[in-house]
Amino acid sequence: RISIPPLGDSQFILEKNKEILELKEVQKYLRYTIEISRNGDQVLGALLTSEIKENWLFLSNLIHYSLKYRKGKQRELFLAYSKKVEEKMEAEFEAAIRAEDYAR
Repeated sequence: RISIPPLGDSQFILEKNKEILELKEVQKYLRYTIEISRNGDQVLGALLTSEIKENWLFLSNLIHYSLKYRKGKQRELFLAYSKKVEEKMEAEFEAAIRAEDYAR
């Protein structure tokens, strides 16, 4: 039998680190929201053309929550970028299938 003792201080540290990461994520969303209100096309376009995986994940979540909670002109912008993301993902899948690069 394997016995794992309680984490104690380690548990506390892990929870604090998780809280810090969540706060950083909220801060990132707020910064992007402010920038998008100033120049949405440029900001969303930069995320869309990024090759960094984290930017894609962030953009997808940003679009999801923005479509869920926004109204009006900003919502239309996010709908347009939702379609662009869909088109880009289809193109990526098609390119991977043609190249037989399934890990892409």
